[in-house]
Order: sequence, then structure tokens, then C-alpha cells
Amino acid sequence: MIAAVDLMEIIWGIAALAALLLGAVVALLYVKKRFRGQGPRQSPDSGFTLDDLRQMYRDGEISNKEYNLLKGKL
Repeated sequence: MIAAVDLMEIIWGIAALAALLLGAVVALLYVKKRFRGQGPRQSPDSGFTLDDLRQMYRDGEISNKEYNLLKGKL
């Protein structure tokens, strides 16, 4: 009887550890997915945002053709 109780404690311990590990994996996947989409939505080499482009167009620094071309790359 003592061996059966010890065996059940071992089984429950292993089950608890497995559940804890599964929970940690799920939490890490959630955090990874959550932070993957963050940050500015622009191409890495552009160096400016759509608002910057609009301001440059309004200030006459770029033409309408350049504005549309660069806007398409964002």
C-alpha cells in the first residue's frame, strides 16, 4: 500500500511538472506572437514614415511622382 501511494505521488508530480512546462511553452508562444507585430510598419531601409513623406511633399521637397513611388514602398 505504501508503494502504491508513493507511485501515485510520483505520477501526480510528473503530471504537475508537465502541466507547468506546457503552460510555460504556451506563455512564451503568446509573448512571441504578441511582440512580433510591434514596431513601426515601414520598410527597414526607408528611414521615414508616411507622415514624413506627406510633410516632405507639402514642403515641396519631393514631387508628386516621388511621393507616390515612396508611398508604395512603405
